[in-house]
Order: sequence, then structure tokens, then C-alpha cells
Amino acid sequence: MTRLVPTGTGAAVLTAVLLGALTGCGSDGPDALEKELGRKCQGRVAADSVDVRLAEGVTAEVVSSWHPDGQGQCWVNARGRSSFFEPFALEVTAATDAAGAEKARRELCSTIRADADAYLLYAGSRDHCSAYSLKTGEYVAHGAVGRYNASIHILGVRPVDGVDAPQKKAREEFERVMGDLREHYQR
Repeated sequence: MTRLVPTGTGAAVLTAVLLGALTGCGSDGPDALEKELGRKCQGRVAADSVDVRLAEGVTAEVVSSWHPDGQGQCWVNARGRSSFFEPFALEVTAATDAAGAEKARRELCSTIRADADAYLLYAGSRDHCSAYSLKTGEYVAHGAVGRYNASIHILGVRPVDGVDAPQKKAREEFERVMGDLREHYQR
């Protein structure tokens, strides 16, 4: 998956994401973009699991590519006035077996936990870990479900001491997406 990292226009991109989140507050149910995300992720992400509402004037589309063996990816491509960005991305890869997927998850999580210069606010749970990446300006999570590894990216503002709303929101969305993945792959 190609990762587009905003440079120079990061403030504008994050403003667009934040304004979109604020305009979505209080609305009932998923909007059209979130429904499209649920459809194009083919059941791996429920329409109401991730808030991808964007500011007015920002255009977006959901792109996906899935293989019969369960591997693939889906993400939201968005365009503001002067830049492209991805407010959400999911990539699923298959390991040989569940033990291999869990080993890969543990190794990725250990790498993130150990690299305090590149990641902030590491948190681990039973099947995934998450942190804020200083390199890419997004919240990242790595998880394992059965023989599948999942990598989830959610664009968000850099955490600030005393303000936990952005990280809390990202962690809640990671938890919901991991639940969606467990439901999809453990059928």
C-alpha cells in the first residue's frame, strides 16, 4: 500500500480531519463515505466503526483490493485544497498459521514499544497494540486475528499532555475495527 505522508501542508490536512470530526459530532449513523468504507472493506470494517467524516470541500473516495485468500487492503483517499491524505487505511496479510501471525504481531508491537523516539503513547491489548507515529502523523495499530495480521492507520492530531480525546478516539476505533476483523475472519 502506498503511504502518502503530508509534508508542508500537515496543518491544513489535520484541520480538515478535525473539522470533519467536529461536523460529524451528534449526527446519527454513518454517512455515505463510511457506508462505502464498510462496503468496500467487504465486511472487515463496519460502516459505523470508524469516523471518516471530513470537512466541507474535502473530496474522498474509498479504494480497496481484496484477494480470495482473505488478504487485501482498503483505505480512504482524500483531497483537500492542496494535498492528498489518507484518513483511514487497513491492510490485512496472511501468515502461514495463527502462531506465525501472533509472532509477527508481537515483534511489531515490541518494535513500536521500544522506539520512543518514533512512537508516543504505546498501548497493548490481547490481540493488538497501538501508538501515535511521529514519523507519519497518524495513529497506528498492529493486530492478529487467526492467521491474519492487520495494520490499521488513522490520521489524527499529535497527542498533547492533558488532552486525551484524540488518542482515546483512535483507540476506540482500533478496538471496533479489531472486533469487526475478529467477526469476519472467525466465521
